[in-house]
Parts: sequence; structure tokens; C-alpha cells
Amino acid sequence: MPKLKKLIVVYCGDKSLVWLTALIRASPCLEEFDLHYGQFKWYQLPREYRPAKNPIRIPHHRLNVFKFSGYYGSKNDDELLGYILENCVVLEKYKILDVERSARNKAKEKLQPCVPHHVELVILDRGRREHR
Repeated sequence: MPKLKKLIVVYCGDKSLVWLTALIRASPCLEEFDLHYGQFKWYQLPREYRPAKNPIRIPHHRLNVFKFSGYYGSKNDDELLGYILENCVVLEKYKILDVERSARNKAKEKLQPCVPHHVELVILDRGRREHR
């Protein structure tokens, strides 16, 4: 997908999200990645964490906006978010959308210390209130 600039992925499942990193690596011109993750409730998520294979770590020089709808703060979520922060060197905006109110504070607690100062972290709960 060498000329792809925007990728929207809708995924509903309980497997690790690390497989999405292959799509990012295969799209060197990708500027915006928009993930809509399944609408699970916390009690529907698997109780057991299934570690994924470590993704190949290659810097991405174009991805500047990452949107994640459906964040719940699971290890699967955090693996993907960690990859984005480590490898997307020109990232400008990091949007976490449709966060359950109960997960909003957890998201802010976990993510804010990890996000570089030049990256704008935006967290929107289901009521569409913005938290920075």
C-alpha cells in the first residue's frame, strides 16, 4: 500500500492489536491511521492476557495523526499505543475517542506520561467531552 495516506480499520475481536503494525509498516506514505475497535464492555474482554509476538520496530516518517476509538486500557490496547509512540517519529496528534467514562482517567494516567511534549494528546469520552 505504498501510496495510501489515510487508513481506517474497523476491528472487533479479542486478539492482540499488534498485527496492525504490519499495515502501518506496509504504508510508508500513511499520514493518518484511524482505528475503530469493537464495542466490548470490560466484562466481555478476555480475562487472560495473550502476549503477541513483538512487532518489527521500524521508524515511520509520515504518520502524524493516530485515532483510536474504543480504548479500554487493556494490555492489547497499550501494546499498539506503545508501538505508535515509539515508531511514529513525526506524530503530532494522538486521539483516544469513545472512551468509557470509567476508563478515561485510567487512559489519562497511563498515557500522559508516555506522550512526548510535541504530541497533542486528546481524550474524548462517549459524551464527546474533551480531556487534555
